[in-house]
Amino acid sequence: MEAKKTGPQNPSEIPMHYNKLRQEYGQIFKVIIDLEEEKKEHLLVKEAMKDLEKERKCWRLVGGVLVERTVGEVLPSLEGNVEMIEKTLAMYNEGLKKKEKDIFEFEREYGLKSDTKKKPEEGKTEAKMTGVLA
Repeated sequence: MEAKKTGPQNPSEIPMHYNKLRQEYGQIFKVIIDLEEEKKEHLLVKEAMKDLEKERKCWRLVGGVLVERTVGEVLPSLEGNVEMIEKTLAMYNEGLKKKEKDIFEFEREYGLKSDTKKKPEEGKTEAKMTGVLA
């Protein structure tokens, strides 16, 4: 049996494959940012509710519908949601590290240089060359 090659088959496919890897990395990174924001929101609500009486009424948005609950019912599910988000974040962070490794290996294998590794002087010359058109 032959081992399947996952990389580009010819030189013209190298940039397309590299851009695909970078896009996948960006998508994973965006999901991580979204999950971090959702976790912050959950923790903010949890912090606001922790000192309230357990029998106090509160409203929870479930599938676009506001549902009446008590603080005692909502807090445990809120804590469960935070734990689930943390587990999901760990999984995505692992995937991000793997994708970063794949990109690095691809760059090394094909002799590519990443855009993010620009020299500081390059950024300065671009800023000096820009001006205002009147």
